[in-house]
Amino acid sequence: MMEFYIVSFVIAAMAFWRHRANIVRLAQGKENKVGAKKDK
Repeated sequence: MMEFYIVSFVIAAMAFWRHRANIVRLAQGKENKVGAKKDK
């Protein structure tokens, strides 16, 4: 069971690391929301 938690944590950490720029933009309110129409 401990292996499951370790693997889950590693996968979550890798996903966070890969998307950290998007996460920062979301926190700042600059990232487009899912399903939102783009302004032209």
